[in-house]
Amino acid sequence: MAKFITNADPEKTPLSPHVLDLTKISNQKLTPNRKIADLKFPSKKVQNDYQEIIFYYEEHPALTYRPNRFREITRMVAMGIIVIFTLNGANILNNAFSFKNDLVSASYEDYSSLFTFQPDSQNLLQETANRFQAAQQSLWFLQSQRTQLITAGTAADSITQILRTGEILTREGAKFINFSKDLQPILAKLFTEQSSPRLSITEQISQIYSTDFKSGLAELNVANDQFQAINSAFFPKNIRSYLPFAKEKLNQLVEELNYFDQNFPLLLHLLGDDLPQTYLILLENTDEMRPGGGFIGSYLLATLNDGYLDELSFHDVYDLDGQFHEIIEPPLEIARLTSQWGLRDSNYSPDISISSAKAAWFFEKEGGQSVDQVITIDLEAVRALLQIIEPVTLNGFTNPITADNFRTLLSYAVESKLTGENSPKQILAQFIPRVLLNLRSQKPVAALLAILPNLATEKHLTAYSTDEKIQDFFRDLGVSGAIPKPKEHEDYFMVTSTSLGGNKSDAYLSQDIIHQTKIEKNGSILNQISLTREHHWNNETENELKKVLASYNFNSLENWLMAILGQGPNVSGIRVYVPKGSQLLQVEGILKDQVETKYDADLGLDYFYFQVITYPGDKTIVKLSYQLPFTLELKPLDEYRLTVVSQPGDHHTELTKEISADSRLTIYRSFPDDLTSLPGDKISKVYRSVTPLTHNLNFAQLWGK
Repeated sequence: MAKFITNADPEKTPLSPHVLDLTKISNQKLTPNRKIADLKFPSKKVQNDYQEIIFYYEEHPALTYRPNRFREITRMVAMGIIVIFTLNGANILNNAFSFKNDLVSASYEDYSSLFTFQPDSQNLLQETANRFQAAQQSLWFLQSQRTQLITAGTAADSITQILRTGEILTREGAKFINFSKDLQPILAKLFTEQSSPRLSITEQISQIYSTDFKSGLAELNVANDQFQAINSAFFPKNIRSYLPFAKEKLNQLVEELNYFDQNFPLLLHLLGDDLPQTYLILLENTDEMRPGGGFIGSYLLATLNDGYLDELSFHDVYDLDGQFHEIIEPPLEIARLTSQWGLRDSNYSPDISISSAKAAWFFEKEGGQSVDQVITIDLEAVRALLQIIEPVTLNGFTNPITADNFRTLLSYAVESKLTGENSPKQILAQFIPRVLLNLRSQKPVAALLAILPNLATEKHLTAYSTDEKIQDFFRDLGVSGAIPKPKEHEDYFMVTSTSLGGNKSDAYLSQDIIHQTKIEKNGSILNQISLTREHHWNNETENELKKVLASYNFNSLENWLMAILGQGPNVSGIRVYVPKGSQLLQVEGILKDQVETKYDADLGLDYFYFQVITYPGDKTIVKLSYQLPFTLELKPLDEYRLTVVSQPGDHHTELTKEISADSRLTIYRSFPDDLTSLPGDKISKVYRSVTPLTHNLNFAQLWGK
């Protein structure tokens, strides 16, 4: 019989280096701030007088999911409102703590509405001001009742702390409102083009930041310290149930505001506060995949100087690559496309921070200027943007361009050379300014902030900086596109594809991956993956494409053009990344000698490389079996951990993860929650999870004998 005992003394109980590091939230649901315990076990099991085997362990809070900082920052004010309204629940202290159920109900309903509240730029400040005004009125009532409420001792201290916190929040909240109001007209000038003389945008931001934000934050930190010290035991049950919620939300608010304050100088630097900042913005076509996203067919060059947009120019990537004749040895897949490695194929690595650094290097080497930041934007990011600001009107198009048809229309215009033989991408040079014009006229700030978290998490929008401090900031925000580093004695898995067919057939391809792990009684681990790729081009999709183009009076669709737009076969180079030292055992679907084992020194991972051809209306299936280079120490316990990394820009892949183990082994803990148990046979236990592979995932199980 086994027991778990928490809060072991680490000095008295020797702890094993084996740790179930379940510090990731449920990636499938992207739930913010979810906590999973972290277990530490002794190197030797202990038996008590009842012959029970006892495992001592400690629980540690999980790390928060970094990309959620976007969500936290965009909802700071809403969180402040929640805290104020929770404190406002002290209204019910009147008449010697008699509770008014209607007030409690109203407060709870307001919490719910705030959690689903999506503030827009028009009513956010007014809504916030109304809440603070209501809190001030409530606080005035509480102050008038202070002598009746406060008796003596700790209870009095707790009530006094609530009142003081409410006073500070109400008073300092007005400063944050003023900061937001004063910031609006200044932000409206951001990224605009203005000739000199002009007022400094960054100096204006800094001035109101010091006046309102900094002083307000100092007081808010004091209020938070006082509020966290409140003893809820002296309040009625209904109020007591609200206080932990309020403490958590206030603490989150303060943490995010302090994080913003800490990185405020970096934000000014990115705006060109001290020196102009040059941005290389790579436009990636994910209908033609590369390991680090999509084919780089075009780019923008932008310069921010003191918050103003001093330059924004569109360029065809071949304007640079076509003039570059130096031979740079390309990676394996790129070498099978061209011997001329250049900027267009610089995203050779699935780690976007590596690919972006290479893009900046190529840009400068091919004659461009040095750049400070590299931004990648793919088709999915453009689609999300157009959903907010559509429609976009263009000269020569009989109807506006929308989020649903822009890929088809722009691909047709470029590949058919609609704007001329020598300037096939001129259509993009017209499209981008129209998008910017819609952005400037509509100013959908809240809507843009709302889509940023998912775009960053799914690597459709990433940022890289040549400045290490800013790159650390990007990494902390979760927008760098950097992938997790492999850890010793942990499983690792990633699949990337490189389009080798010279067409846009990736737009019609879906991919299903089954990753099966078998844990043997001796701790050895065998993985088998099944990779199914299906080409969905058929008569229906062809007719739909023709219908869209015909609605714009584009009726010239020759066979060669249809083949480029997606009708052609999908030819892809596949990398299957695995832990260094993994041994390939068996291959199905292709010949084993067609699979090459390579080592990626940048990532510290091995990968199996092979090519597959998938024809329209058909599917290909390839299976690989391989042995991991480590074993689990199952006496008494050990953990199996797996990191699964998504390919940047890919949103057509579904992952099925299965873990099976010898039936004589015992499972103690499993992560995530939807890794559910399935009926097994007499010799194994099976667990399965099915999820879209649009972002990085983590799996872990604790097993023992």
